[in-house]
Order: sequence, then C-alpha cells, then structure tokens
Amino acid sequence: MVKYQNRLPRGLAREVNPLLKRWSWLVPSWCHVMQVVYDETTEDVASMCGRPQYRDALLTIGPPFVGYDTDSEKEATILHELLHLHQAAATDVLNEVLQFVPEGPFRDTFERRYEYANEGAVCDLVTALISR
Repeated sequence: MVKYQNRLPRGLAREVNPLLKRWSWLVPSWCHVMQVVYDETTEDVASMCGRPQYRDALLTIGPPFVGYDTDSEKEATILHELLHLHQAAATDVLNEVLQFVPEGPFRDTFERRYEYANEGAVCDLVTALISR
C-alpha cells in the first residue's frame, strides 16, 4: 500500500504512482506500507528509508526530481530507490557494527567502501532492468 503525504507538489503523485506500480514487483515482501513524502529542503533527488522491523518504508522526493526533464530520469530514480529496500537489513547490521568501531580512518574507509559497493550494485541493476 502506498500512502502520499498531503503536501506533495501538484501532479507529483500522478507522476510517481505509475512508476511505483510498474516496479512494485521489486518491493520486498516485508514492505507492507510505503509512505511517499516531498521534502523541499533536501538537495537529494530522492532517498529511501526501509524499516523491515516495522514493515514499512519512506520514499522522500526532493526538488531535483521535480526538475528532471525526462520521464526516463524519473523512472530510473524511483527504480533506484526501490532497489535500496533490499539493502535495508544489511544497512541495519552495518550501523550496529559501526557502534563498536571507533572514529577514525578505518571506520571512514569501511563506511565509504560499503556505500560504494551498495550504490554500484543498485546502479548496475537499474541499468539492467531499464534496458530489458
């Protein structure tokens, strides 16, 4: 189930809803509710916060998304964020582990490498899925 925040810019839900429906088969079974919000203060195009323990997710859309010129850019963004839901449990584990790793170069490197690996995998999957 998708729930939209009331204060979305005009027409945004009409743009996002078909994309969420098209790619809904990728949403993990643990995600029962997806809240979609607009954050006019963020510089991010979009972000996803999956909470498997609560069986929900929060898709936040920022102003750069609204400014995209093509539908294909918007579709790739939504697909990218949906794929991040599959990493939610692993990210939770990472955050728990990092509580025991002192601040410093090792922790910084570990965080950067984890993000590099996850973002790279998601980008590769987006490319593969869009081009099929």
